[in-house]
Amino acid sequence: MSTEAARDELRIAQQYFQKYEDTKSDPQKEVSEDLYYALKYIEKARALDPTVTLTEKLPGNELGLLTLNHLEAQILFRQAKHHVQLDPQTGHVLANGRDIAISKLERAMSLEPRLPHIYTELAGWYKQRGETSRALALLQKAREQFPSNFDVRSMLDRIESPAPASATSYFADAQPFRFPAWLKMTFIVAVVLVIVVYIFKTVPTQDLVMLWIIFGIFGGGIAYVVSWIKSA
Repeated sequence: MSTEAARDELRIAQQYFQKYEDTKSDPQKEVSEDLYYALKYIEKARALDPTVTLTEKLPGNELGLLTLNHLEAQILFRQAKHHVQLDPQTGHVLANGRDIAISKLERAMSLEPRLPHIYTELAGWYKQRGETSRALALLQKAREQFPSNFDVRSMLDRIESPAPASATSYFADAQPFRFPAWLKMTFIVAVVLVIVVYIFKTVPTQDLVMLWIIFGIFGGGIAYVVSWIKSA
């Protein structure tokens, strides 16, 4: 009897959690209260039968067992995000909210140590709080447990061996722009020809710009062909 009653409570908790998942993207709705009620029903279910499980549908239409620990860990993970707030003046994370988030993530990891995203989230907040060695130890533990998880490995890489500035900036290794030789030759040829024409007054002054463009195109074509032949 207590197991069936516990399963009913777990089912309500799961529905509150799903309601949160369905509405969390709505900026007009306060959804964190759904997580609060979900935890209340988990407490009721745990008091009736701490080993109760619930069949749930997984991706790919597979069936799995939802446990109290797994659902509570997922709820605590999401609650942690609600406690992280920024100082409106400095834009920095408020220490009080960060510490609450860390405590919730630590509880979540103790309940369900098989969720890699909890490790990376918690390690990130450890590092933000200045506890880099603690974050590193946690990620190394996660790497042993989830050796093929990209998020764990990439975060560990960034902490263990940060990439040099030259690898993170496009301009660090950028070469200065240089005009190609044939373009320089184009400009020189066009300028020289226009000067010659101007000196001998063979073309009206108002037509010199058009003549410079014509000479530029003609000279550029010749210079380009010459440079192409040399490089062939």
